[in-house]
Amino acid sequence: MGRWSLKEMRITLSAQVAALCLVVVILAGCGGGAEPSTPAAAVPSSSVTPPRGLAPDPGAFSVLTKTLPDATTGRTYRYTLQAVGGKPPYLWAVSSGSLPPGFVLSSEGEVSGLLSGVVETDYPFTVRVVDAASPSSEILQLLNIRVRAGNLGRNDEPRSATPISDGVIRASISPHGDIDVYSFRGISGGRVTIEIRTNQDTHFDSFLELLDQDGVRLAHHDDIEPGGLSDSRIEEYVLPGTGTYYVRISDARGGGRPDFIYELHLTLTN
Repeated sequence: MGRWSLKEMRITLSAQVAALCLVVVILAGCGGGAEPSTPAAAVPSSSVTPPRGLAPDPGAFSVLTKTLPDATTGRTYRYTLQAVGGKPPYLWAVSSGSLPPGFVLSSEGEVSGLLSGVVETDYPFTVRVVDAASPSSEILQLLNIRVRAGNLGRNDEPRSATPISDGVIRASISPHGDIDVYSFRGISGGRVTIEIRTNQDTHFDSFLELLDQDGVRLAHHDDIEPGGLSDSRIEEYVLPGTGTYYVRISDARGGGRPDFIYELHLTLTN
């Protein structure tokens, strides 16, 4: 084989480079002309926007008050209905039925009135409560007030307790040595919060007790605390079983008079 000239070697090398470039171009186009894929950038979980309609539920809107205390002639009646969830404040009204004569339901949910000359009977009615959300939600709740002629008598022991449910009732410890007992239904594992609010100017030293269905004391609280006064409160007590429970209210010193007025706030949660 003869020697190649420098010019011939350069031409051969250029041809080899061109052929190599052609091979690279052909290989790059084997994907059918598709653009090479690029891995998607990772998105931090905290920046992901949840789909519409899956926002956390702020709480189901419901009426807590299911039953109302009896009413009696000649005695002022005041009871505040309670709701939970939705967006407060709530607007209350009577949707159907009727309250006892002389009774009214305020837009804030307080049932009040004074009976006179009314025969013993039931007054079923339906309340409508609307929350402040936009758009608003509404609930209808059937309630009943039983009217008893004459005096209800003393509710100073479990067998004569006044039945209540979630809500606010106003009463007084009077006369001297008076005790008030209320009953409510609870379920096993449910929680109850009971609070007594008083006018401290009267020096009413409220003593609050929670009893089981046999009258055994489960919890208690005295409103006199070190360093000052506070209203009696039993908070988030876990009920041990399903059945009837009692709330007993008295003056810790055994006193009682007409101005020993209190509000009993009862809240039940499952």
